Amino acid sequence: MWFRIVRVLLVFLCLLYRPSSLHAFLPAGDPPVRADVFPVGYTPEGALEVGVHLQMDRGWHVYWENPGDAGMPVSIEWDLPDGYTAGPLEFPAPGTFMSGDMTGFGYDSEVVLFSTIVAATADGRTEQFPEEVFPFEADVSWLACAESCIPGSARVRLQAGTPRDELLQKAATWKSLLPVESSADALQLDRAVLEQVKDRMQVRLEFSGAEASGIEAFYPSPSLSGLDLGGLAAGPKHVVLPLTSADAPSAVSGVVITAGGAYEVESAIQLPASGPSGSWWSGVVPFLAMLGFSFVGGMLLNVMPCVLPVLGLKVFSLIGSPGEHGGQSGGSR
Repeated sequence: MWFRIVRVLLVFLCLLYRPSSLHAFLPAGDPPVRADVFPVGYTPEGALEVGVHLQMDRGWHVYWENPGDAGMPVSIEWDLPDGYTAGPLEFPAPGTFMSGDMTGFGYDSEVVLFSTIVAATADGRTEQFPEEVFPFEADVSWLACAESCIPGSARVRLQAGTPRDELLQKAATWKSLLPVESSADALQLDRAVLEQVKDRMQVRLEFSGAEASGIEAFYPSPSLSGLDLGGLAAGPKHVVLPLTSADAPSAVSGVVITAGGAYEVESAIQLPASGPSGSWWSGVVPFLAMLGFSFVGGMLLNVMPCVLPVLGLKVFSLIGSPGEHGGQSGGSR
């Protein structure tokens, strides 16, 4: 636990400084990560798809959109001419790496991420952007980790034209790993149930569909917190997400990896039908309280048998009998 806290603090402190200010403390030589961008092609709607290519030295890795226990996802900020906008960065399915007791999600060796640039008049157009708007420039930032972590960035330029076949092949490979929406035919999240196993709470995801038997991994979305990432377990038709506390999230979302692809899933979490925090127990408590009060009342009546007769005599003394009322009237005349 202390190792994890210290590691997170060190990553945070690294992010307070510009990468250039850290270069004075790094060994001489090339940085461990190199970045470049290249055009992949135009969509039927006329948007330009761009590959963001990162290459890491052996032993180094960069992070997915959810970095895990600590880290910083790769990001890109475009400097585009008026009338052009860029969509969010798209991340292919990542891998998992461990550092001590910390779990991280990301990529080693190399990765191609994807960004889409749209012109303001792109509705229905299929022609390429005019060459005079190029080059497009952007700042790509990352946190690279091995035995230590180093934030880095690069200013990249996107040129018009067709890239090398090698880059297009890499783009096709990584594009096949982009998560797609789940469906009933391929993979469907049937339910997400909160359950208690021994002294721990966990969320169990149950799946159906043709790909359900080939589930290999699950990567939680950045918005999903409170998970013990080191304890995630995936197998045929199910995923188990152990929680770090009794406070369970209200919904679950993430990416499921199967033998055939990557799928985005999302579902509300069902609460257990019984147990200390369930509706069954909340109904039993008032019932037990009612039984307790009934028992106390019965004990009082048993130890005080003269209570009811005394109450009856008191009532008769207040209202009296009909004959008694008549004598009193006659005597007053």
